[in-house]
Amino acid sequence: MLILSSSHFHVENLSTLDTKTLFTTLFHHNFAAFPGLPNTSPLVNRYASSASCWLVGDYRFGNSNPSGAVPRVFNVSKLRVTPEIDIEMAKHSIAAIDSYLNLPTLTPTPTTATATATSTHHLHRPLLLFWDLAVREAMNNSSDSIYSGTTKFSYSNLVNRYKSNVVDIRKFCDDAGLTFKDLVRDRGGHPNDLGVAIIIKAISAAGAAPIITTTTPKQNNIHRYFVFACRFALCKYHTFVRGLIAPIQKKMTLVRPRLKLIVNGKYKKIKDVSCRSKRVRLRLSHVLLNVYQAHVLVLTALSGLVELRITDFVKDLASLDFYGVIFGSEEFMSSVPPVLTAS
Repeated sequence: MLILSSSHFHVENLSTLDTKTLFTTLFHHNFAAFPGLPNTSPLVNRYASSASCWLVGDYRFGNSNPSGAVPRVFNVSKLRVTPEIDIEMAKHSIAAIDSYLNLPTLTPTPTTATATATSTHHLHRPLLLFWDLAVREAMNNSSDSIYSGTTKFSYSNLVNRYKSNVVDIRKFCDDAGLTFKDLVRDRGGHPNDLGVAIIIKAISAAGAAPIITTTTPKQNNIHRYFVFACRFALCKYHTFVRGLIAPIQKKMTLVRPRLKLIVNGKYKKIKDVSCRSKRVRLRLSHVLLNVYQAHVLVLTALSGLVELRITDFVKDLASLDFYGVIFGSEEFMSSVPPVLTAS
């Protein structure tokens, strides 16, 4: 089956998994994965007729520019994490999901952000799995958060709204006696080996459509071994590149005394840093992030190629804003950069 997701099934996360997981759990499955994929991205609707399941992303992805959000690492602006903006982003996400399933939208006022996911006729209704929402609610400790579980955008409400299409991962985990803390490897909610296995089992149990192929079983088996070998190689390559870039980028960013990313409700600007050598270091840190973003983009493209999704590969490249993916917004580039962790 083909699963549409953010970074959860991208090489970025697959590289943290055990080789056995790649060879067994994920052997027969394809992934269209884009780190930081906003729910309102035109890429989402492009996969509506081919994806077996969509792992709906975090409401906040692309919140710095809802009307023109692109899939990229560091795609959540901390300045725009407010109850009001979170609600607006959730509304945009609901409209995009409705469009994806060819349902009438219930949001009162169409916006540029929701218009990016135009409604089209689909031959099938793919499944939805609200992994990010379920994990965020499980780990939330704020009563006024969009992830408090008490708003109309809560996991339970969305499961009820899309009950004919949803994979209820929360119920699946409860039935298996598991908590989400058992299934994620970090605060970003990225699934670990067990989490990946549970997601695949839940989607399969929900009756996800398999990949339709015209090849013989022997040809298909050879292709799957080829995909596994390429994934394994891409994972090792990514681990090497991230392990090379991350420590240097961290050293460049963590100048002394430690700079705050946000000061008085605004991002700290590099130009406002008093010491010239520190400004140079911070700009070089951004260059390393740009290199890393380009590296991730190449991995995204190669992943589609090795799965022989040639048409998807061409269309993805044609629709992506390369400058936006690699460099982000002007505000992002002019501000003190975040730290890229080692894994």
